Amino acid sequence: MRRATVAGLAGSIIEFYDYVAYAFLVVFIGPLFFPADNPTLSVIASFGLLAVGYLARPAGALFFGTFGDRHGRRKALLVSIVAVGGATTVMGLLPTYAAIGVAAPILLLVTRLVQGFGSGGEQAGAATLVAESGDGRRHGFFQSFIASGANIGSALAPAVVGLCSVILGAETMTTWGWRVPLLISAVLTVFVVFLRWRVDETPDFTALEVKQQVASAPLRETFRSYWQRILALVTLMLIIVAPGAVLLSYMNVYLITVIGMPRTSVFWLSAIALTLGVIGNFLGGVLCDRFGARWVLVGALLAHAAVIYPVFRVIEAASADIVLVGLVYLVALICSNTASSPVFAIATRLFPVKYRLSGIGAGFSIAGALGGGLAPLASAALVGASGNIHAPAFLIIGFTVTGAVVAAILTSSANLQGREQRDADLERAASQ
Repeated sequence: MRRATVAGLAGSIIEFYDYVAYAFLVVFIGPLFFPADNPTLSVIASFGLLAVGYLARPAGALFFGTFGDRHGRRKALLVSIVAVGGATTVMGLLPTYAAIGVAAPILLLVTRLVQGFGSGGEQAGAATLVAESGDGRRHGFFQSFIASGANIGSALAPAVVGLCSVILGAETMTTWGWRVPLLISAVLTVFVVFLRWRVDETPDFTALEVKQQVASAPLRETFRSYWQRILALVTLMLIIVAPGAVLLSYMNVYLITVIGMPRTSVFWLSAIALTLGVIGNFLGGVLCDRFGARWVLVGALLAHAAVIYPVFRVIEAASADIVLVGLVYLVALICSNTASSPVFAIATRLFPVKYRLSGIGAGFSIAGALGGGLAPLASAALVGASGNIHAPAFLIIGFTVTGAVVAAILTSSANLQGREQRDADLERAASQ
């Protein structure tokens, strides 16, 4: 169980480090790959590629879901992390527009697609690995480690980018220094491969193999028999992914380009706030085990809706006070992260073992493509179109308030019996 949790957490960290590193490097990458007279257009074009990476996730989830349900969770996670880390490493080696012209953004697009494809199997696979490696006790707490990977990886990215900015300087970062954070992914990926190589296949999947009951066409059967659960999971994930993506991917650009804070200060502020934000992940997991996933999720969403507009107003008014900005940013992150652990706990109990990775992967990736890819782009576009720098706050409020109502309805009718359901799934599989 410890090995499975560490291996799953490490991969989740690398996945989000790679994604968020790109987001923090947009201010450098945009002018190099999308030269334009208007800097805002370069940023929007670069965020468009961020969205493309998310849009590739469903294809990866369908592939790795089928692969993992047929050949095992361990093998699927090994292949997916190589795809994510390999694409990021290649991205760090790409020539710019000045060197090869229009081929540069095309190659950047290809690497983003491969990165997104591999990411489609990461969190779903890690959550499944952890869920099937334990005995069902403290389910929410252990899933909070996988959920926290998003924050830790997202904190590691600005820390590395900020350190590179301090050591190399702003001028070097705009020429070749931006490559260093991306190339570091190669070392991190090798480490995660080593961890996952030492992990055993889950007992649940091994039991299916011994009984020769592994599904031959898991994806088709999952969509045919469990499409309602997939739709429910997409909805639940969307209401936490979209607001979270604004805080993770857009906030640094907002602080630099809209508020006017120094780049290096923003990098370090984000690194510290995102690291401390994992408090929300573990808080959500512990509360989930004690009070149930439904009400923890609803309460966290409503709390997020209540604080987000004041957070943006305080950031605007106190932009010179980096400590105060960091504190209010942390409050928003804790509220957002508290909602994530209950969704992970719910997701891993929605589907039978035979089709678990296919079902979770489909739900996670579709929501990631819609919310994670489009929400930061929508935030930048809303600020540019309306001139209202608080527009991202209204976007988050819309998602969280609507999401709290939808979450209460879906989780009250979903089949979420907990450990008893998991045991029943195994018994049913053994009798087929």
